[in-house]
Amino acid sequence: MAAKWAKSDTTQKWSYGMRLVGPHQNHETATRIEQSFVSSPSASCFDQPMKKQAAYLALILAASAPVANAKNTADDWKWKNLYYKTYGEWTTACEERSDDPAFKRCYLRYVDAYAQDPFGAFFVFVTIEDTGPQFSFEFERGTKFTGHWRIRVDNQDIWNFDPTNCPIFGACLLSTENGIKFAKSLGSPDAALHISFTDREGRILDRVWPGANQFADGFEDLQMQTAQRGLLQN
Repeated sequence: MAAKWAKSDTTQKWSYGMRLVGPHQNHETATRIEQSFVSSPSASCFDQPMKKQAAYLALILAASAPVANAKNTADDWKWKNLYYKTYGEWTTACEERSDDPAFKRCYLRYVDAYAQDPFGAFFVFVTIEDTGPQFSFEFERGTKFTGHWRIRVDNQDIWNFDPTNCPIFGACLLSTENGIKFAKSLGSPDAALHISFTDREGRILDRVWPGANQFADGFEDLQMQTAQRGLLQN
């Protein structure tokens, strides 16, 4: 029986299996640090300050997806890798629960570790839902965005979004029609996502996330892997 995502209109429980990977380590040999927490209107993944030693790790790999019948305990989030492929700076992966292989998940992720000391990161997880692609952006509490998020092609905006509309502090979810528009725009030739903000340490940052073929190829793979594993309800 294929796993189905647990869904809620007001609060979504997410499982994050953090993999902290050194510059010469691969996915299979990564040190696994199991964490679990709840994304809700009053909590996010950056409620607690990040450990300073994390600043010296070359890459963060994180897995995220809502899981049916989750207990949200320390032992509940144990995942076995089934598939892993990189597309430039984007990664597509699929996993199953080691204690219950019926529970599976696939996702596409991008991690922007924008500062080392103190450490800071901003990232997005993409899943395919029955209503279309869902983008879950996570950022540190205290982040102050400057203007809209913009997808640009040839110095022209083809998509923009006001992050102050995000209902969850420290997180932002794009789904249904917004998710479809975002995916189509970011997958356009020469597209890139531009995000400007001041972080909790007062650092002023202008970040550019690659789109175009990197994102489009990873997103196509995510759709294929999700369908092959029967993760959709329809």
